Amino acid sequence: MSFPLTGLLRLSRQQVLLLILLLAAVFYAYSPIFSADYQNWDDPGHSFDHPQVVSERASIRDIFLKEDTVNRTYIPLTIASFVLEKKLFGLASFCSHRVNIFLHVCVVFLIFFFARLMGLSFAAAYFGCGIFALHPMHVESVAWITERKDVLYSFFYLSTLVLYVRFLEERRGVLYISALLMAILSLLSKPMALSLPFVLIIIDFQRQRKFDRQLFLEKIPFLVVGVLIAGITYVLNARQTLWSFPDSFLIWIWSAVFYIRSFFLPFGLFSFYDCPVPVSMGNFEYALALVVFFLIIVGLFIGRRFPWILFAAGVYFTSIFFLLRFDRFDSSIVADRFMYLPSMGICLLIGYWGDVCIRRNLQHRILWVVFYSLVLLCLVGGAYFQVSYWRNSWTLWTRVLEFRPGLYYAHYMRANALHEGRFYKGVAIDFENFVFSRLFSQPVMLKDHILVRTKMKYFRALYCLRWYHSELSGNIWNNERFQRIPVEYTYLSYGGALSLIGDHAKALIYYQKALNRGMVSHAEMFALAKSYCSLGQYEKSIEFYTRVIEQSPLHYEALLARGALRAHLGQMGAALDDIQYLLRINDKLPGAYDLAFNVFIGLGKKEEADQVIAREKVLFPLDPQVLWHQGILAETQGDHACAERFFIKARQNGYSPN
Repeated sequence: MSFPLTGLLRLSRQQVLLLILLLAAVFYAYSPIFSADYQNWDDPGHSFDHPQVVSERASIRDIFLKEDTVNRTYIPLTIASFVLEKKLFGLASFCSHRVNIFLHVCVVFLIFFFARLMGLSFAAAYFGCGIFALHPMHVESVAWITERKDVLYSFFYLSTLVLYVRFLEERRGVLYISALLMAILSLLSKPMALSLPFVLIIIDFQRQRKFDRQLFLEKIPFLVVGVLIAGITYVLNARQTLWSFPDSFLIWIWSAVFYIRSFFLPFGLFSFYDCPVPVSMGNFEYALALVVFFLIIVGLFIGRRFPWILFAAGVYFTSIFFLLRFDRFDSSIVADRFMYLPSMGICLLIGYWGDVCIRRNLQHRILWVVFYSLVLLCLVGGAYFQVSYWRNSWTLWTRVLEFRPGLYYAHYMRANALHEGRFYKGVAIDFENFVFSRLFSQPVMLKDHILVRTKMKYFRALYCLRWYHSELSGNIWNNERFQRIPVEYTYLSYGGALSLIGDHAKALIYYQKALNRGMVSHAEMFALAKSYCSLGQYEKSIEFYTRVIEQSPLHYEALLARGALRAHLGQMGAALDDIQYLLRINDKLPGAYDLAFNVFIGLGKKEEADQVIAREKVLFPLDPQVLWHQGILAETQGDHACAERFFIKARQNGYSPN
């Protein structure tokens, strides 16, 4: 059936309002991430710590040809998007989140447009793309900055599908070439786009096209570029699959059913799912998966004459097929993000069924409309609830530990998040859990030794444990594996432990030894800078804070500390530069406003200081720091009685000035 393009774009006022309402629902559901931070899970490697993103001389050639792939995945166009974002807006989490949201909205409207091109009514297309836009299972792909590759490849993927359908309608070569170009861009964003030629064949079937030689010849260019580009990632990740029957078969069936089950029952979603053990038919999870898989096959056979059922199943299985596992190689063999685009066909099938229900029951049309509206409202609530766990690293890993309290990696990552926030007591507790869950609950293996050598913060925290719980850490430290740690790690561990207990002079000795061996990362340089500051060597401290910022431009603590030191040394212009940069990349840091206020007071700029207070009142209305600043401003204006009232109230609310 042919649908003129102009007819599809001609929408009534009511339909436009409905689309605007859907857009508003998406923005509300994802509103918690507008103020969210970066995650310590892969975000640094993809964005602000990636060599090409950080580099001031990043070139297209380097992005596409240098071997600095992230997680052994070839995604040059995704990395290029971060490079472009940095050049346009600077490095800031709120910019990255907004770009992801924008791409998600574009994907939603492309799905709507594609559905209309495929012959669905406005109601069916609207309800289908509404489910896609608001489904909680898609939150991970949008709210996690690292998953820029999901929304980006989906944008180009759907652009390919739209152009291909138009090519089938108009048979113009320019549309075919454009579709192939979009396919290449999709593959360069994420290799999961390898499924494109198979989905194009499904579209041919859906539109009752004759399966002849011409049909298959048209798919060869898509297949060739897919194999060539996605093959890079395959080579980087190639390994021997630990196949064993029936275990591998059961794991494959379970993972295939897992996504469908989670899509229709999106409860208890989190980021690290565990493969059920034991792997056997005696385990209810695998028995249930087999039954569901059998019912799906039967359902497909019965509904084989219904094109949208076959379309939904075809898009799902061809897209997800490359991610289905046969063994338990990873700690999490399934993930919500893998279902982002593969669920598109299921969403449109549900939209189609919804439209059929309304049309066949006109006397109960209002009830059906209310029912489907309630479904979308429930999805809005579920997505909002899910997004809230992506505010920062602490909320993310706390959510994971609610479901998998014994997952050592989650303890490790949450402890890192705490370490960055300097909550040392929490760090000690989380690392205890990490150590016990990893080293004492499992047999000691060679990879444990490798783990210790490659996880610097973990190793340093083990040493810090000796200061907190010597009776606990003694039997850990005495293990022979830790005696084989290279000496530079030992230097850093001593430096970290000595800094923690305040012996900065000795800490500097060990940090300098590690520095001489070229073994200091930006985290250790930050500790070095703090030690120099504690010893009153301010210029040296500023030098190392600067080196930290050069390596990690979003290191808020280093920027704040350098700005404070510059202000202390009377370098007010340089201090203001640090403040402006901080507020440009994140305008919601109380410490930045505190520093700005004190600099303006030091310069005698009372009007600017008052503007800082006005901004603080909006952003941090309950923060006693605002009261303290009001007191200082009142004192500079000679109103000592008013100043004292503000100071007393600030202290009563728990404020203690630095």
